[in-house]
Amino acid sequence: MKFLLALLYISSSFAQQVETNLNQLAPAPSSEQSSDGTVYIFGAKEQTFTETGSAHIVTEEELKKFNYEDIGKILKKVPGVNLQEEDGYGLRPNIGMRGTHPHRSKKVTIMEDGILIGPAPYSAPAAYYFPLTLKTKSVEVFKGPATIKYGPNSIGGAVNMVTHSIPKKLTSELVFTGGSLQRIGLFTGSTNRNSAWMIEYNNLSSDGFKTLPSGKNTGFKKNDFLLKGNIFSGTTGAKKQNLLVKLGYSDEDSNATYLGLARDDFKNDPYQRYTASENDKMLNDHYLVQLLYDIDLNSDLSLNIKTYRHQFHRNWSKLNGFNNGIKISEVIDDPSSGVNQYYYDILRGVEDTSANNGSDLLVIGDNDRRYLSTGIQTELNYFIDDGLNNEHEISLGLRYHKDQVKRHHTENLFNMKDSALVSSDVATRSTTKNKDSSTAITLFLQDEIQIGDLKVQIGGRVEKVKVNREDFISGLSHSRDDEYFVPGAGVFYEFTREFGVLAGINKGLTIVGPGQSDKVHPGESLNLETGARYNGIFYAETIGFYSDYSNIKGTCSFSAGCDNSQLTQEFNGGKARIYGLEAVISKDFNFGKWRFPMSLNYTFTRAEFSESRKSENEEWGIGQINVGDPLPYIPMQRYSASFGVQNSDLTTELSFNWQDKMYDQAVDVGRKEISGYGTVDLALHYQVMKTAKVFAKVENLTGNEYLVSYRPYGARPGKPRMISGGLKYKF
Repeated sequence: MKFLLALLYISSSFAQQVETNLNQLAPAPSSEQSSDGTVYIFGAKEQTFTETGSAHIVTEEELKKFNYEDIGKILKKVPGVNLQEEDGYGLRPNIGMRGTHPHRSKKVTIMEDGILIGPAPYSAPAAYYFPLTLKTKSVEVFKGPATIKYGPNSIGGAVNMVTHSIPKKLTSELVFTGGSLQRIGLFTGSTNRNSAWMIEYNNLSSDGFKTLPSGKNTGFKKNDFLLKGNIFSGTTGAKKQNLLVKLGYSDEDSNATYLGLARDDFKNDPYQRYTASENDKMLNDHYLVQLLYDIDLNSDLSLNIKTYRHQFHRNWSKLNGFNNGIKISEVIDDPSSGVNQYYYDILRGVEDTSANNGSDLLVIGDNDRRYLSTGIQTELNYFIDDGLNNEHEISLGLRYHKDQVKRHHTENLFNMKDSALVSSDVATRSTTKNKDSSTAITLFLQDEIQIGDLKVQIGGRVEKVKVNREDFISGLSHSRDDEYFVPGAGVFYEFTREFGVLAGINKGLTIVGPGQSDKVHPGESLNLETGARYNGIFYAETIGFYSDYSNIKGTCSFSAGCDNSQLTQEFNGGKARIYGLEAVISKDFNFGKWRFPMSLNYTFTRAEFSESRKSENEEWGIGQINVGDPLPYIPMQRYSASFGVQNSDLTTELSFNWQDKMYDQAVDVGRKEISGYGTVDLALHYQVMKTAKVFAKVENLTGNEYLVSYRPYGARPGKPRMISGGLKYKF
């Protein structure tokens, strides 16, 4: 133990929230190690069936059917997940679970191979970076008591992206895709007697599905590079060891904008963009270094140590507003009213700016941010029989973590002249220059006990967090220290080998970030769930959940409609309640050489405030919140159904996703409804020879035009019909 503490101290520039590199079915212990250092939590379907909490996996087989580039499309296969589309490609996803606001996924813990992957998960949890889904082997989703070990923000749940494993023998693969999306992919790797390696590269791009009057590109280009190297000794028994090095790099150049459309313009052509957004652009790059060491000390005791360092830099140049403070959202909401008509025409590029004092100039902001996340974590897993024929699997973890974000936001003024943005001679002004930093020590303890047909899981996580903000414009700084305790427990009783019931209770948590007043409290909830599973001639699961929030916390951001004066400000929302039902059923029908897989998942969610209070948070709306007012961007119902046809050479699948109406804010005055909508996707794979496969897919097959958001500036559409196809060749 002294050695571990010393290692934590020496490596204070490293830190991490991980458990075991997940791979096969839902969460919990009973791990199996592969030669590339990946720890498989589950190796059999029966183990998933007996899980004490709510956990789901989108398997490698499912991911290969559509090769989705958008994590939102993937997560629609999981009940209990809320998704808010934004750019149509999932570059900056908005993920929520069980009624939590999906905005920027900041109330969900995001991991890659079990390691916190957000740019600064404590200091700035809004996920402006998300791992490329094309490099993932499976996606795991945890909710309720299954999230006890994962933090810091686990009030909604956790998502783990599992990257491709190193192949057991020399394998190389090329992928070419054309059409609405273009991709060049390369994968190669091999395992030798005591070492293994893997290289993966993906280039993804699109010309965009929106149009500017100037004809400028509205799409994106993205590169992603991943390297794994592994040295190991032994394959079974005591002293089995693995040392895995993982290096990654990605960059993105996307012509992304927050500027939406007025309602009538959306009805006429939802895929048009106004001239005022033609210079909007996101540039970012991400660097990743991870070192993972695992050893089996004996047949019952294993230890893993994981260190990591992630750097992320982004600069989003985008339209912020007018120089005189006129709000774009108010102009677009009512474009023909009074002076709004003039500013609306400027946005469209059909009216030149003309005010002598420059009040009507357009403000373009460069939001430059640099993130760092680094840390080390150790975890001990111990299997023991207590002498009463009860089996225990005890997990003890300790993590030291540091992260930070440096913001330097500037603004420049532009004229609209002859339907083009023209830079003014006004000097660049600095609007935000600060540094947020966090240091966290996390300890978790969990015991999973098998007592005959009853499985009990009980545990807790302690977070000791120190956050600090330095404001370089005002010269002020602010620090606060917080301690959080997150307990939880779950049970599963197996009545038969095919049927069992589960129940669980846990505390949900959203921590307070840097720079907040001492009056701001963490988001906290008491979460309950109960349900049943059947794994016989078909698979079925249904879980009811209830979350009682003692305080629901909100955060202001540009994407929610806030300006520089409220940027990153957090708000106490008071009491709220969220309850609902998750259900999934699946069955494979087999007739000779043909297989017909079918599945259906359904989510019902009721999310509302349970006390009245005044709101100053744009995320909820400005004004009076009353009991029963809805939480924004949470549909009451959502379901996904799929039907496939497969044989040894052919795989096809038809997928249908539908979600109910939702609202853009809680406050009744000014609240807008976002109508329910559905989309149909179709995919086909055909093995033309042993080493080559052709594939094609159509997303939004029916070409449905649908609205996904009103925030922050007007109506924005979902993805239109997109057709792509290509070739996958192994050699």
